[in-house]
Amino acid sequence: MILADLHLREDKSGIEAISSVRDRVGARVPALLFTGDTGAASEPVADDLRILRKPLDPMRLRTFLGQALRPES
Repeated sequence: MILADLHLREDKSGIEAISSVRDRVGARVPALLFTGDTGAASEPVADDLRILRKPLDPMRLRTFLGQALRPES
C-alpha cells in the first residue's frame, strides 16, 4: 500500500511517486493520495487511484483502505 500526498516538494506529485514505485516493483501496488488543496479534484485521478481530503476522517480512510486492499475477484 502506498500513501502519498498529492503535492510533494520540488514540484513533484504523489501521482509521479506512486507511478515510480509501481514501475520499480513491477506491480500495481494499491495507493491512496491525500491533499489539503481545496482546488484539487475529488474524483479518482485514475481507475485505481483516489484522493482523500485532509483532515482525514478515520472511518472514510478505513473504508478506502479496505477497498484498496480487497482481493480482486
